[in-house]
Amino acid sequence: MDEREQFKELLYKTVLNMNAKEEDVIKENLKLQNWVLNHLPPQLFRFRSGSEYDIQNLENDEIWGSNIWKFNDPYECTPCYDLNKLMDELFANYSRDAFYNMVIGFKKGSIPKEAKNVLPSKEIDLVHENISNLTDEYIKDTCTNMPQIIGNFIVNNHQKLVNDFFFGILQCEAEKYIACFSEKNTSTLMWGHYANGHKGFYLEYDFSSMIHPCEQSCKSVIGCNHLMLSPTIAPIIYSDDRFDATSHLLPVIQWEINQKFNLSGNLYHNDTLLVLKCLLTKSKDWSYEKEWRVFIDRQSGNCSSFGKICNLKPKALYIGSKTEKSIEDKLHQICIKKEIPCYKMVLNYTGKDFKLTPVLYDDYINSK
Repeated sequence: MDEREQFKELLYKTVLNMNAKEEDVIKENLKLQNWVLNHLPPQLFRFRSGSEYDIQNLENDEIWGSNIWKFNDPYECTPCYDLNKLMDELFANYSRDAFYNMVIGFKKGSIPKEAKNVLPSKEIDLVHENISNLTDEYIKDTCTNMPQIIGNFIVNNHQKLVNDFFFGILQCEAEKYIACFSEKNTSTLMWGHYANGHKGFYLEYDFSSMIHPCEQSCKSVIGCNHLMLSPTIAPIIYSDDRFDATSHLLPVIQWEINQKFNLSGNLYHNDTLLVLKCLLTKSKDWSYEKEWRVFIDRQSGNCSSFGKICNLKPKALYIGSKTEKSIEDKLHQICIKKEIPCYKMVLNYTGKDFKLTPVLYDDYINSK
């Protein structure tokens, strides 16, 4: 099993519901955090187009990111759900017998775990009080019609509920600024996609000196989607399938059913790491990128699509084979000022492969 598969297994198997104990949440987050810190590559690379914006950020040692709406894959960070599985679960939970047993349980004071997850204790006491004097026969007659009522509600409203659920996930993801890096710097495709067809440059970074456990004084870490790191860094999980959020959608629809019958209560989240799992799952079509993501939450009230994530001086700069001379000179001068190596990517006429060769920029100039 390769390292990314290890991380996938660890992350996907870590399920923290909203009622989890604080110490358990910290313990499980530390497992994920330690894996990331122990497997963080010594070098990560970021391809840039060579725009004035890119050069300005380089001069200021700033790493900026964007929200997910600026990503080029329409399925980026978007989970899926299994309609048949969802409907089977819902109709099983709200069959006549299931509904009858649940109500009888309330009457006898045997409160189902699912009800405790979503209903406040006062609401549970009120339901218990209202049904305690009802006969079992009356309850059975009433429950006969309930599955049909609930079934009609599900059929008529499930698409809107699904749309709201998925938009909510994407909206949470969009409240983060994300910067993308690669473990490799030899991909011709990445030069073409992200460095303006070899007319830009890429930067080499070492994140080991600045990624550290989060020092924010959060009242609670329950719901943390940052692995308790500041900023957060993690590898992309490449998969043939999008993340399946069916089990996460189920309690949302159940909560809506409760609202229909005027039952108050909280929306129960059975996995507070859902957003992180969606954020880090990507099609295997992109696996050649060997991507790592660095991200932070955007500040409240900031609606910009772009934002600064952190300050970090690059370790080296590599100029594209087709970069304009004026941009080359500007980048070279910045490297001199920052005292970091500057390389020029050149074609190798003696090799059989399609890889470009990095040459120190001063040597490249002197050889012309």
